[in-house]
Amino acid sequence: MVAKSTIATVLLILVAIWFILRTVPPVVVYEPARDVIVPTLRNPTSWELRWFLLTDQTDRIGQTLGWRCIDYAISLREAAARQGFDLDVVMLDLADNRGHALNGCWLADTGQYVWIEVQLDEIFDPIPIGGSYRLGKTVIGPITAVRILD
Repeated sequence: MVAKSTIATVLLILVAIWFILRTVPPVVVYEPARDVIVPTLRNPTSWELRWFLLTDQTDRIGQTLGWRCIDYAISLREAAARQGFDLDVVMLDLADNRGHALNGCWLADTGQYVWIEVQLDEIFDPIPIGGSYRLGKTVIGPITAVRILD
């Protein structure tokens, strides 16, 4: 008699577990897309942007890891998001089917859009299409198109 009540108890527990698992929605763990956190980001002031670039280590880390320009640009955007700043990735199409990636943002205090060359921690005005882009003292080439990835 004891065995029958034990079996009945185990079956009752299994049915209860099955019912709970069937009705409870699954837990989904994910990292929210950047679109979800963008409303909490803000445009930095020119002083905040300069201070951020001075204290950020993206340019030094990339040198040791052999990064390409797109790696720098994405990493700086993510580091800025962690600080609460909204930076864009700017893609430049250059002559000879080459390209270059850097960052850009609107400054809260001046309302001006600036470009940021993260490899050199430089802030400058956007260069118009047809203008020559320089990385330091090296001319990379004339700009044929500009795409801004928010």
